[in-house]
Amino acid sequence: MLLKRITYLASAALLTVWLSPLAVAQLQPNKSASAEKKTEKPASDLPSVDDILARSIEAMGGKEKLQSIKSVVSSGSLSIPAAGINGTVMIRQSLGGKFKMTAEIPGVVDSETGSDGKTIWEMSNVTGAEILDGVRAEQARFQMALFPYLDMKKFFDSMECTGKESFAGEDCYVVVYKNKKSAPMTTYYSVKTGLEKGYRLNTVTAMGELDIVTEVKAYAEADGIKYASQVEATLPNGMKQSISMDKVEVNVALESKDFAPPADVAELIKK
Repeated sequence: MLLKRITYLASAALLTVWLSPLAVAQLQPNKSASAEKKTEKPASDLPSVDDILARSIEAMGGKEKLQSIKSVVSSGSLSIPAAGINGTVMIRQSLGGKFKMTAEIPGVVDSETGSDGKTIWEMSNVTGAEILDGVRAEQARFQMALFPYLDMKKFFDSMECTGKESFAGEDCYVVVYKNKKSAPMTTYYSVKTGLEKGYRLNTVTAMGELDIVTEVKAYAEADGIKYASQVEATLPNGMKQSISMDKVEVNVALESKDFAPPADVAELIKK
């Protein structure tokens, strides 16, 4: 579960902060890319959200296995094929809401987003140093949590299975998560496998709000846990960005210095 979240929820949402400046002048909604799909009306035989989550957790490796993981380090690549842009990404995570995500596109973007478990910050050669708050902080807090699905009530006020629809070529249960601090998140779970196939979220970035649809293209396995090894996020104008995680290590020994902010952010925290 964790490994899947960090590869496509965190990457698709937070990396958009760094990638969107490259296309911001063109970010006009493309109806063919962002049109709502028809969802079947709720039926009495639909599973509960708790059952859907339990099945998804089991498909990822099981609750006990997930709870045994205290830290994760992931690395891979990112790209915007239409623009011929390629880069790298690394994510370090630990219990207590600690994380640091770095992304680099040579000659274009060099960025970090992180938290010591209390303050969430961002540093980029595009947007500068910033302490995140409000909706952006809440989205980052959820997206970078180790095991959000093990305690979704910690992040959302309501969860509802609204029906079934075809998503990414598979019949999926549609679950809508809501809270008072950010936009609803619509998530799609494969009826066949229980695995999550993707999600739709109105993501708040440094460049404004972006309605992003993210699809899991492939799964892989690390230490007995399935994770999304390749995902694709579609921006409002139809432009696609891909994330591929090539290496995932669990229960890596991490120290406080691994989550330390850069000097410019540290100065902001002191103020």
